[in-house]
Parts: sequence; structure tokens; C-alpha cells
Amino acid sequence: MINISAEDAKLFQDNGFTKEQIGATINHYREQGLSDDDIQLKIICKFLPLNIRAVLEEKSSKYQKLMAFNKSVSEALKGK
Repeated sequence: MINISAEDAKLFQDNGFTKEQIGATINHYREQGLSDDDIQLKIICKFLPLNIRAVLEEKSSKYQKLMAFNKSVSEALKGK
């Protein structure tokens, strides 16, 4: 199980996430073979400001790898 701090739990709750949704998200990423460290990074990245994500997308191979699934889903949705 991934342990999150009280501060992180509050961040999720302030953004409308329930404990069940967080758990379902973690299970979804585990089923896709991501490690717990990668899952934590993927979730954290969703809360980063857009300008920070843009820099990471351009310069970080780790970020690019983690977000590759989201990008392929987004591109598939745009094509429909």
C-alpha cells in the first residue's frame, strides 16, 4: 500500500478526490505494471502547475516515460 501524508490526503480531498478514488487510481496504475514510486510521481505530476509540466515534458525523460500512457490516450480521444 502506498502511504500518503496527512498533507497529501488533504490536497486530494481539497481537489475533490475520495479515498476510494485514490485507491482505485493506485490499483489501476499497478495493473499497468507501474512501481509504487512511479505511481506516486505520476499522481504528484497531476498537481504541478502547467508551466512546470511543460518544462518536464520537454526536458525530463522520466516524466515523458511516466506520462506516455496519458498522452497516447489523449491523442486517441482527439482523433475520434
